[in-house]
Amino acid sequence: MGHTKLLLVEDNYIVAMEIQQELQERGYNTYKIATTGKKAVEIAKQKSPDAIIMDILLSSDMDGIEAAQKILSEENIPIIFLTGYDSENIRQRAHKLEPAAYIVKPVDVKKIENHLKKILGD
Repeated sequence: MGHTKLLLVEDNYIVAMEIQQELQERGYNTYKIATTGKKAVEIAKQKSPDAIIMDILLSSDMDGIEAAQKILSEENIPIIFLTGYDSENIRQRAHKLEPAAYIVKPVDVKKIENHLKKILGD
């Protein structure tokens, strides 16, 4: 777990810090936080994280689903989607990418941890 590289993509700084802190308390290394889809794509290409925790609704250049599509077109990285707005349209778009998980906010870090254990074999 300690050597696991997680990329967290969340445009709400407070939420990002809370998730990061709780994951670190559980022994996970959230080594990067991206606040935009563009930055998430850049980091994923450069660093090849073991898993990505991605908010779907980003207030930036592209949403999390678009960023995940770009990442998955070049890398095979498991993605856990987070969303505060659970519409059928968003759910259908997200599930086309076959995410490792789809979690509706408010975030329960225990759920993230359970999915990470499945993904990473911890």
